Amino acid sequence: CTSSAAPDTAITCAKDPLDTAIVNTFPGTPIKLIPDERREMCVLSDNGNLYCRRLVDSALLEQLHSEEIIDASRTDNIGCWVYRSNKMRCWQKSEAGKKSVTLDGIASLKGRNGVTCAVSEGGELLCLGDNKHGLIAPVTYETRERMFDTFTKVEGLPPVEEVILGSTHACALTKVGPGKRQQLWCWGENIFGQLGAPNNWVRDVHEE
Repeated sequence: CTSSAAPDTAITCAKDPLDTAIVNTFPGTPIKLIPDERREMCVLSDNGNLYCRRLVDSALLEQLHSEEIIDASRTDNIGCWVYRSNKMRCWQKSEAGKKSVTLDGIASLKGRNGVTCAVSEGGELLCLGDNKHGLIAPVTYETRERMFDTFTKVEGLPPVEEVILGSTHACALTKVGPGKRQQLWCWGENIFGQLGAPNNWVRDVHEE
């Protein structure tokens, strides 16, 4: 789905006309589209509210809209949102059922393909989820199936401004500082050469 985020601009969804009809019933002007792997689309509106196709229970809805939301993300096993106060709240599925996760000092977040990453105000990158592609920590053949159930710092990165998740790799833009130019750091699977590296195996963030 696409939108110019201009006032009174409708969202256009190419795959399913029903998506277009549904998301354009949400109040306000859409500023971010938040799909997940189950196509249960959410839209972040300029009125600070998050609207989703899927019904949610009233208690969660009340908690969601307790203050203005500035960012949100959803994957199969976790949904997160960041308030204007930079507090992040998440509902995470686990074997024991749903559990609530709260982190302070979060500036933005991204989620895709079973991985959710949050950028702190200080530039740390904290990620949770499936590490089989080495997006959260270096992997070996023995550790490829490891799951991270808590937000874990991705080691080896300079302070980060923004993170972008591909299906099997990640890229981060670094913060600009005195005498420091902004850099692009990428890691993860390189089977199609998407990292611009000579080999096609998983590369961790320490490799240049």
